[in-house]
Amino acid sequence: MRAAMRWTGFLLLAVLLAGGCARGNALRVEQPFAPHSQRDMDLRSRWCWYAALDGRQALLLEFPLPASIRGFKAFRVYAEVPSGFGTYEIDTTRSGGARAFFVQEVGELQGKVVIRGGRIRVAPVAFAAGQRAVTLTLEGDNEFRITGRVVAGDNDLEVRRFLREYRPDVEALRSLHKGSPASQPVRPPATAPAPAPPPPAEPAPEASTNSEDAVESDAFLFEQEK
Repeated sequence: MRAAMRWTGFLLLAVLLAGGCARGNALRVEQPFAPHSQRDMDLRSRWCWYAALDGRQALLLEFPLPASIRGFKAFRVYAEVPSGFGTYEIDTTRSGGARAFFVQEVGELQGKVVIRGGRIRVAPVAFAAGQRAVTLTLEGDNEFRITGRVVAGDNDLEVRRFLREYRPDVEALRSLHKGSPASQPVRPPATAPAPAPPPPAEPAPEASTNSEDAVESDAFLFEQEK
């Protein structure tokens, strides 16, 4: 009886932990250069997935607008790291390195941020073989930064859907170690340069006032009349 109650307690604890982690999937996105509404964003979601992918593992974290856990998928983090558990440094200089990008689907900064530094830690979840605890610290250009922790569930269908939808971006991400550019990262809006001043107008030719020229011209006309 006690053994049965003990196992029941363990199962209940596992369910509560899994549910709590799902609700607690959270990222903080810091963009010092962004408009006020997108400068510091706290995001929460239930859409966090992973899948085995050609000897590596892909992580897909999708988030709605701030203050919501459902609705339009406005922000996405996609990462590829080695298989298994461990802490992986972002490294775009070699083919096997961890790499990631962040997508914003809304706002003035709509576009993609290529992650240039940071680390991703993947750990097991107790009593949940099909889940991964993922801790991220990601850095991009212009002091862009993402921090957070999520629990990702095994979902090959969702990951492959994303791969089809964002195929050019994923291929560019995988080619970073070759020096090929990914799509342009989101940067602070540049100030439009002042228009260049028009070139100075060329001066009009001056009429000749040389008396000798006038004398020579009269002499030439006189000869012609002869």
